[in-house]
Amino acid sequence: MEAQNGLVPFELEVKDRLVIPEFFPERGSLIIKTLERDIANKCMFSQAEMAEYGIIQKAESGQVVWDPAKAKPKTVGFTEAEIRFLKDQVDRMDREQAFTAQTAETALKIKKL
Repeated sequence: MEAQNGLVPFELEVKDRLVIPEFFPERGSLIIKTLERDIANKCMFSQAEMAEYGIIQKAESGQVVWDPAKAKPKTVGFTEAEIRFLKDQVDRMDREQAFTAQTAETALKIKKL
């Protein structure tokens, strides 16, 4: 993907936006935690999006669900540092064999950046 204004566009589905924070390490340096915050902010849902897509968290299971027919992808711009961080986390999780079915698809998309 070609960078625009120093940012690389990345199309995120609802599921991607929900699972990307699962890639973040529990602990890290101030720089790592700043990158995490910036990435998480780009993935956040507005209240309007939550209502439009029917995003809710089930009380009994804690599972987050949405209406796939209403959900739309969101294109965000990631800096080179954010992309490097995400790819490093995918590599770390791969070494640790830490992927779930939910995170593997998003990880493959990140590797293609």
